[in-house]
Amino acid sequence: MPTPYPVKFKLPLEFLTLQDWNNFVNNLLFLNQYGSAQLLKYYQNGNFQNLNDVIAEYLYVSALKIKGYNVLHNLSEPLAYTFGEGKQQPFQSMANRPSFQLKAVVLPTLNFQIQLKPLAKQLELLIPKLTSKITVPTQIAGTQFQFSGTATIQTLIEDYLDPLYLQSWREIIIQNLGSSSVQINNSIYLMPKNCLKITASSPSEIQLTAQTPTLLSEEIEFVETPITFYTITITNSQTDPTPSPFQQLLQLDLSSILSSFSQLLNLQFCLDAQCNTPLYAWIESYNSNLSSVYIWINLPTSIPANSSITIYMFVRNSIQYPYTGMSPTLTTTYAQYDNGENVFTFYDNFAGTSLNTNKWNANPYGYYSVNNGLIVKPAQKTCSASPGEIISIKTFGVNTIFEFYGTPAFAGGTGWAYGSYGYNPGDAGCITLYGDIVGDANTGTSNVYVYTGISSSPNETQASFTQTEGIYSVVQTSAEVIAMFNYGSVVSTTSNIGNSSYPVGFYVGGGMSENAVIYWTRVRALPPNNVMPSNSQPQKTIILVS
Repeated sequence: MPTPYPVKFKLPLEFLTLQDWNNFVNNLLFLNQYGSAQLLKYYQNGNFQNLNDVIAEYLYVSALKIKGYNVLHNLSEPLAYTFGEGKQQPFQSMANRPSFQLKAVVLPTLNFQIQLKPLAKQLELLIPKLTSKITVPTQIAGTQFQFSGTATIQTLIEDYLDPLYLQSWREIIIQNLGSSSVQINNSIYLMPKNCLKITASSPSEIQLTAQTPTLLSEEIEFVETPITFYTITITNSQTDPTPSPFQQLLQLDLSSILSSFSQLLNLQFCLDAQCNTPLYAWIESYNSNLSSVYIWINLPTSIPANSSITIYMFVRNSIQYPYTGMSPTLTTTYAQYDNGENVFTFYDNFAGTSLNTNKWNANPYGYYSVNNGLIVKPAQKTCSASPGEIISIKTFGVNTIFEFYGTPAFAGGTGWAYGSYGYNPGDAGCITLYGDIVGDANTGTSNVYVYTGISSSPNETQASFTQTEGIYSVVQTSAEVIAMFNYGSVVSTTSNIGNSSYPVGFYVGGGMSENAVIYWTRVRALPPNNVMPSNSQPQKTIILVS
């Protein structure tokens, strides 16, 4: 059974003719008689799709007319404004709002008279929760701007606020704060100090025109907050899970997302779309157009075998340090935004001018200096300076990776003088090495090896490394020790570390003529089978959150 009196809002404002108003009152009585099912059907057919607004508005109506129509406007706080006659000021409080009494409506089918106000409480009990589509705004945004020319309200929201707000908007209010009138859809005028309220019309259908610049304010109420982020899928293709926690390397193309490298620190990485679990991230390197950016993130959870997880990248409006940081050499002030300690199992950037003795032991026969980087100089004695001149207090064993960035010293000077970098570093003629990158232990050649054991019984494989600034890695697996330069040029030899653990560090042999320069060093977890999980490129996503 259709309702007997179809009523819809008219554009561009919410206003009803006298006949529409009478139809509305009669329809409410009809719906009261036949129940909420008819209301829902009536609503779904397009009638009063912002019914909550109507119910709120009819309680406090000012008898204002525009081109013969009564204008309905909500005068409840805090939006205590009304459409005046041009010179009327916004109402400052509810105390002096205008009011009027409706004439009694006589219904021929019902032998009684009814006034609107006595019906108010009954309607309040009837309307709520009849349909889930009728929602109350929970978010609000607004601004002020100088306006001239012609534009739709949709364009004004897009230009001065956020177009995403329009996806769940419920109400838009434009107030003329200037001294000149603004024309609405080439017909009626929005006079100074007056408001235009839209709840039913499409913002794209309402056009404003100002002949001279005037100050406008706009406010939009919406029920859901739009969130923009980028999803990144990390896939573990191995038959073993990643350890927990785990340092994951992301290789990202951000050239179409960021316009400048200065925005890198505005990135935030999270384990969920609401960012209830932010992730620590450390930017290692980037190229000039940001098409190749290396970022390490510390994942607190394991990636199961043959499985994937999704993380979320946000581009914020401000620097996200300490959650997002970068290599100490990437900032003008050394280590200004370095958060490597929050990302890696062990980390130091040697900032300042003194060695951090909470992390390192310095051999009394060693020779070094610190000045925003570590300089390791030839040892004063050979065996007495083994193990290394600078070694960590913590010890590390199998399933770890020791890395450093800098320029090592491998050989040069008198015979049997060489550098050693890794696990229990030093002179292999004096101690056992448990996985090191070393120079050739003979008459000063520049050959480089990955080495375990002692000089009388070594396991060694020659590498193609040279004394070049870069990232050097020593990988401890249960079966072998692997050496890498800039994550490539892989060589390996037999492991001898077993279930033991040893300090990591640096050694430059006595009699050498070169120094080693180290900018940062770290220990991280070994990926499953030494295969780093792969990552997808960021995919832009927008969701609406209530």
